[in-house]
Amino acid sequence: MAHNEADRLPYPLGLAFEAAGPRDRVWFVDSASTDDSAAVAAKLGAEVVSAPIGKGRAVARAIDLCQEGYLCLIDGDLEPSGANFPALLKEAVLRERPGMAIGESRQRGRRRSVIPYVYRPLLGALFPEALDLFGDAPLSGFRALDMDVQLGRIPPGYGLEAHLNVMVSLSGRQTTVVPLPQCNGPLRGYANAAPAALDVAEAILDLAVERGRLDSRARPLWDSWGADVADVIAAQPPPGAPGEEFLATVAELGARPLPPTRLQAQAG
Repeated sequence: MAHNEADRLPYPLGLAFEAAGPRDRVWFVDSASTDDSAAVAAKLGAEVVSAPIGKGRAVARAIDLCQEGYLCLIDGDLEPSGANFPALLKEAVLRERPGMAIGESRQRGRRRSVIPYVYRPLLGALFPEALDLFGDAPLSGFRALDMDVQLGRIPPGYGLEAHLNVMVSLSGRQTTVVPLPQCNGPLRGYANAAPAALDVAEAILDLAVERGRLDSRARPLWDSWGADVADVIAAQPPPGAPGEEFLATVAELGARPLPPTRLQAQAG
């Protein structure tokens, strides 16, 4: 799946074809690209499927197509790393048959703020049983999903991975963490970091309200908490610039006490 990644597609699609067996299908979900991504994928032999823009919408389209077995997800902007990520995920699936396999990989040079200061505080407060099940890269896009797991309504954007983590945890199925080499890919100036923070928070809070972990009347307080952290993340220094002051600021903000999960009823 990708949006406007025509130049990078040959590498990840090559890995997918190398990992695929005789009964496997290789789909390229084109998330509203305006470049030649769909044409490049088709020329390489992938089945091209159109989806609206948004990572979650692209994955939801793939889930609609894959009615049984496992769906393996890789990002279309993956650059050479010396390992076949989908093949490693497939090996784990065949060996352990988990509800989900997640590839644990860190991107070279990336400054992390969403995972430690948005994802972990919210998940720890609302779904603590899921907090430590997904390794050091819990928002990794490299995954294999058992289509027998009920995944619920997939969020449209970057909240996808947080949603999947919670849903697989609630299903009671095992998650296998698959160590992967350090991955390479564009940092894009951290332009996606603040939207990702908001989407991750929204996905966790939506499920918390749905599952009775969070009173809907208290939800605006939690939304405000997440928006404050996202505002700081949006103003972070560019890649390669010193980030110590930024990380100290966002860490302080992310460590604030979280709002209550229940509001006391007001006296009539």
